[in-house]
Amino acid sequence: MKSWKGIFLMFLAVAVVSCSNAKTEKEASSYDKPDKFTVSTMVVHKEVREAKITFSGTVTSDKTVMLMPKIMGYIRSINVDIGDSFSKDDVLVNISSDELDARVKRAESAVKEALIGLKQAESGLRMAKMNKRKAEAQFNLAEKTYERYKRLIKSESVSQQEYDQVEAEYLSARESYDIAVENVNLAERKLKQAGAKLEQSRAALSEARSYTDYKKIKAPFDGIVLQKLSEEGNLASPGSAVLKIGTNDKIVEAEIGERLFNNVFTGDNVTINYPSGNISFTAKIKNKSRQILPGSRKFIIETTADDKLPAGAYVKIILSKGQNEGIFIPKSAVKQVGQLSAAIVKEGARAKMRILKLGRETGDNVEVLSGLNGGEKLVLTDVELIESGDKLEEK
Repeated sequence: MKSWKGIFLMFLAVAVVSCSNAKTEKEASSYDKPDKFTVSTMVVHKEVREAKITFSGTVTSDKTVMLMPKIMGYIRSINVDIGDSFSKDDVLVNISSDELDARVKRAESAVKEALIGLKQAESGLRMAKMNKRKAEAQFNLAEKTYERYKRLIKSESVSQQEYDQVEAEYLSARESYDIAVENVNLAERKLKQAGAKLEQSRAALSEARSYTDYKKIKAPFDGIVLQKLSEEGNLASPGSAVLKIGTNDKIVEAEIGERLFNNVFTGDNVTINYPSGNISFTAKIKNKSRQILPGSRKFIIETTADDKLPAGAYVKIILSKGQNEGIFIPKSAVKQVGQLSAAIVKEGARAKMRILKLGRETGDNVEVLSGLNGGEKLVLTDVELIESGDKLEEK
């Protein structure tokens, strides 16, 4: 009986807690919008300010290269580390390749076999020429004897049997000579083929040995190591970078939003601040990309840099564009409506939303390019809660 009571009490407690949680969530989710918002406002007006564009950049080498192997193999050693300097043609990475070593050995064996084949072909040609000379001498003798017996048979000075025997010897000698000539021709062709095979095998060996140079990744210029992208013992393959290197000459690279594309030009002077190193200097924009990057909707600029700046340092770039007149409002007065920026203005006793096109930021303020004309009463408080048509009262 006691066990049944315990189970009943446990279920009752769970039900009470569930009801309490549901009530709390309902209370939290509900929002009682006031009939009227009491807000702070400011009158929007145009003002003249120094036109400065500030954006961030990174110090990098003027020329960067990703070093990739031309063969597949295991990294035997990486002879540099991040930040190390090197000279042109220094060996930065060594790669071991059993396949390449085996290829060189096969090519060396092929050359040896081709040399043996060439010697055999030369010996065969000498033998064929010697046999040809013997066959030629025997043929000449048999031919003279045959011609003499042709005359003797007419005068019946020799028997028909003797003539037939001499004629048979002549025909046999002529056949032997023809065979000897053909053997010489064949030996010459074999010698030519053996020579061609030797040249091919030597070319293959030269090619295989040239690939052994690819086991060493050399520096293409004087520079510095920017990134180490692999480790000793890893498998390296063509298309997979091992090191990122750069020249000793430095630049500052920055990605800038496309809205400033027509405000930044090659040749513009800029001020570069490196807060961490307390360095500030004047630089010049030396390059500007001609297109907007599709993914980030930004374009890239490059400026000259001070050699004192370390590679990879974060800097601020300030571009002065004289003075201009514009409308600036606090960034806190801007609300996001989906992908759009908007502000709330007070017209009479009601709120009205204005869609804005924003420009550059200066401290806590942002420039309004369109959406406000000046003279409006801009709402500064509760902008995320207020909607068009809501009643407003100024503090």
